Amino acid sequence: MKGIEINILYHNSDTRQNRDIGVEFDWSELEVRPFYLVNFDGAHPTYNNDNEYTEIYLGGVTVITLLEYKEFIELIKNL
Repeated sequence: MKGIEINILYHNSDTRQNRDIGVEFDWSELEVRPFYLVNFDGAHPTYNNDNEYTEIYLGGVTVITLLEYKEFIELIKNL
């Protein structure tokens, strides 16, 4: 599979602190960073404040992309 570049959500110091103490926060507070995806184990839709994202499994960790699930699936189908 060829790789693709997608944007993912990434914690900043404030959101990391909230996550660590169990305080919920809006994902729009997260930073957006580019991510080059080559392989993944699975993906599923996930939601925050009525917005759909896609959670991607990479070994024992996950990343959240700004793409909706169907958009992500179409993107990887076209590789």
